[in-house]
Amino acid sequence: MENGDVKIDDKTLKVIYNASAYDKAEDKKIRDFLRFIHTNSTGEDDLLKEFEQNLNLRL
Repeated sequence: MENGDVKIDDKTLKVIYNASAYDKAEDKKIRDFLRFIHTNSTGEDDLLKEFEQNLNLRL
């Protein structure tokens, strides 16, 4: 939910994605990452497979 009254003036760029809308992302890497966040599926992406493996080792 967007709230125009919230002011964040820390000079950073913030990008907010809706992981459930991963299929609408134009960039394949972003789409794959959002799909991973939403479905916990790495697909064929080696980086996401490594990420998942590291997460499992820390749990």
